[in-house]
Amino acid sequence: METNLLKSVRVRNGKTQTDMAALIEKSIDTYAKKERGDVYFTPAEMVRVVKALNLTFSEFNAIFFASDLPFCNI
Repeated sequence: METNLLKSVRVRNGKTQTDMAALIEKSIDTYAKKERGDVYFTPAEMVRVVKALNLTFSEFNAIFFASDLPFCNI
């Protein structure tokens, strides 16, 4: 997980860790651990983050999968 990229996109979108914690329905401490990469995001949490931060597929892939997820044009 690219923690610095997640933080920079969050800040660019004007969101705080408090905002994101509320979004995924976790404590601020838990969200901070997830953003640092100490704890993994669940798939449902990833979806919420993607929508809240308007992430592109490339950003999502870079943040959560270190660009290892192949693009599939269905």
